[in-house]
Amino acid sequence: MPLFCYPDSNVNIPTEYRKRQILGLLVLAAAVLMIAVLRAPAHTIFPHGWWHVW
Repeated sequence: MPLFCYPDSNVNIPTEYRKRQILGLLVLAAAVLMIAVLRAPAHTIFPHGWWHVW
């Protein structure tokens, strides 16, 4: 089963497969974001005086 479809193809992708694919991509994106935040120094995430912005 291809992971992409051409507009004129008659391949029907099951809804459950599409939902799992989207969920997997969201989990992967969240994992990459968490790793990036955990590796970054605290002063780059929260610069001095960040709470005075609002």
